[in-house]
Amino acid sequence: MLLGVGLDLCRIAPIRRSVSRLGKPWLDEIFTEAEQAELVRSTDLAVSAARGFAAKEASAKALRSGFGDGVHWLDFETGPAEIARPVRLHGGASDHARALLPAETIIECQTWLSIDCGWAVALAVMSDRNCNPDQTIIWNAVSEVIMKPLSSY
Repeated sequence: MLLGVGLDLCRIAPIRRSVSRLGKPWLDEIFTEAEQAELVRSTDLAVSAARGFAAKEASAKALRSGFGDGVHWLDFETGPAEIARPVRLHGGASDHARALLPAETIIECQTWLSIDCGWAVALAVMSDRNCNPDQTIIWNAVSEVIMKPLSSY
């Protein structure tokens, strides 16, 4: 069962300024320790942070919760830096998802990420892990569109 789809576009420049001006305290508000360990291994911390930021925003949109009302940045934990990365739900995000789906449902959130023209782009799809193949085909088609460079439009 498809729970939701979220899309986020995040300009890299403001993230770069936040990382530069606010440093670790800002990162601590947005990213878990595991995510931060992954970020510091990247060649450009700001670009990686923008990708993670966009992935969390898109995931919150897919969950139909946004942030606030018990749902926080750290409730969405992104997996290793790949074009497609899983997102683990914790705390308020997990509670919100559980309220929307039957108790036995295994919730899966996957994000597809791209960087182009100074923007980080993330598409998140949240579903029951046992979704039908037709939905998977749709998601693959959507992910191909999101991976197309912005400059090619």
